Parts: sequence; C-alpha cells; structure tokens
Amino acid sequence: MVSGKSLLSHKGHTSQILAASFSPDGKRFATAGSDLFIKIWEYPQGEELGKLKGHKKPVTTLAFSPDGKLLASGSQDNQIFL
Repeated sequence: MVSGKSLLSHKGHTSQILAASFSPDGKRFATAGSDLFIKIWEYPQGEELGKLKGHKKPVTTLAFSPDGKLLASGSQDNQIFL
C-alpha cells in the first residue's frame, strides 16, 4: 500500500534525486540524480555506505538484482552500468 509517508530525509546529493531503488532485503537503498552520483544507503539509519560515479549525464533509473548483489543504473547518456 502506498501511503505517501516520508521514509527518510537526507542531504546526500547536491541536486535533485531522479531515481531510487530498495534492495530486495530492504536493508539498503540507492539514489541517483542530476549530480551524476549514485549513492548506496543503509536503511533505516540513512548512513551512506558508498558512492559511485561513471555516467556522463543524469542517472534516471536504478534497479537491484533479485539477489541484491548487483545494481543496474541507466542514464541520459544512453548507457547502462552494472
């Protein structure tokens, strides 16, 4: 059920967040956006676990693999990274 309730508020990106994805186990989530960074977070603590950069344009989609070991990212640069 979608409640619209805010799950976490943080200031980890320097611009708008365009994509977010929870890991299958619900213990981590990833965010990405206009600042070209992908960040991995611990949930619900909100601690940043890592930061990735590789895309040359804003990241618009993220998805964890079913086992949670891989994270796919897609960007306006027409590339997909794992």
